[in-house]
Amino acid sequence: HGNMLSGTISDEIGQLSALTLLSLFDNRFSGTLPSTLGLCVYLEYLYIHNTNIGGTVPDDVCSLTTKSLSYTEDYWAFSSDCLHGNVSTTPFIMCECCDVCCDHVSHQCIQLDTSILSRTINIKEKLERQVLQRNATFSGMDNDDPRYLALDWLLNKDEMNLGADANNLNQRYILSLLAFSLDSQAWGANGNTPSSEGIAGSTYTSWLSSIDECLWYNVSCSEGEVVGLDLNDYSLIGNIPAEIGGLVSLDYISLQGNCLYGTIPPELGNLTVLRFLGLAQNALSGFIPDSMFSLELLEYLD
Repeated sequence: HGNMLSGTISDEIGQLSALTLLSLFDNRFSGTLPSTLGLCVYLEYLYIHNTNIGGTVPDDVCSLTTKSLSYTEDYWAFSSDCLHGNVSTTPFIMCECCDVCCDHVSHQCIQLDTSILSRTINIKEKLERQVLQRNATFSGMDNDDPRYLALDWLLNKDEMNLGADANNLNQRYILSLLAFSLDSQAWGANGNTPSSEGIAGSTYTSWLSSIDECLWYNVSCSEGEVVGLDLNDYSLIGNIPAEIGGLVSLDYISLQGNCLYGTIPPELGNLTVLRFLGLAQNALSGFIPDSMFSLELLEYLD
């Protein structure tokens, strides 16, 4: 470390099968961390902070934290420029398994609580297993991907601080994904809303608030599960995320009069209790997915 070395880390580093220490900090390395590093199953210490290594730490590397990379009170195990909310507005690298995060600008480092690391890993694994669609994983996403932005909000900005065992974790993530996927000023709306078909009037607050998501603007719930979304004419712009199919208790969706484009996700066919689906007056293209023809309770489709 500290030799002003530059360049990228080669995939061949995984061939150093007996490697126990890799200290690259205070250099000018760039690019991303190769997933082949996960082959170094005896690696105990990995320091890549104060470099220009960015992107996302691969799952194969994070898996070493359950093998050889060991967290202790006396020694750092895995450090990177992953610090949130310090001088840098966003982390330079996304790392969900580092025990030390540093700021890329100020170079300040803090040692994280290992319980936080466990929470991050458990939530990420649960969402990948139960919510993400089409074989997606967080490690393969860009940092500005709405799915990753929703994960970052849930882990680091949501004051509810849910754990992986929370019953509402999945639906809270999916709703936050909607907010990051569809640009709109409606996410900041709050106040009293009139009743409409399928949804009774109530008092709501803005989306991405650190309160129960059932109180977010025009979200309707029954016994803690989301059953309705009334978001017509709110200038929503973007693609409908496939993960909306994970809100399996939805019986009412109104997205009419927006600027939605792309195709209708076939995952809507997972909403077996859906009665009302309003998608008119958008810029959607393609065909109605075959999966939706099995929705036996669907009464209204426009």
